[in-house]
Amino acid sequence: MNLVVDASVAVKWFVEEEDTKRACLLADGAEEIHCPRLLASEVGSALWRKVLQGQVELGDARTGMESLARMPITWHADEALGADCLRLAFAHDRTVYDSMYLALAYRLNARLVTADLRFANGLAATDAGSMVLRLRDYPDGFAERPG
Repeated sequence: MNLVVDASVAVKWFVEEEDTKRACLLADGAEEIHCPRLLASEVGSALWRKVLQGQVELGDARTGMESLARMPITWHADEALGADCLRLAFAHDRTVYDSMYLALAYRLNARLVTADLRFANGLAATDAGSMVLRLRDYPDGFAERPG
């Protein structure tokens, strides 16, 4: 199954937070993960903020960013999603950043996994709601997931 993973999930691959174990299940290779290139910048920004707040050591943040490049992710160019992203941002009153992941999910006919409850809940009653899976519901939301 194709999944689009946003930065709220990807950060958990490198920082122990609520639902980190569920996020790591996504990265185990059982699912095909797709991300816009924006993800790398968003993860870097989140790690930078966590270093400044004393939640993460700088060396661990750097290791996380280096690891991200080696993860089993299929990367997609942001510019190819730009028009769809902007349309979705206005249609759903969401940020362009969040809409980039949604645009990719639409393009691939994939599920979008997010730990951002405000984002997921904001889309729940829209036509995009069925495409979005809250991380806290993974893997329970995947009856076809092996094992």
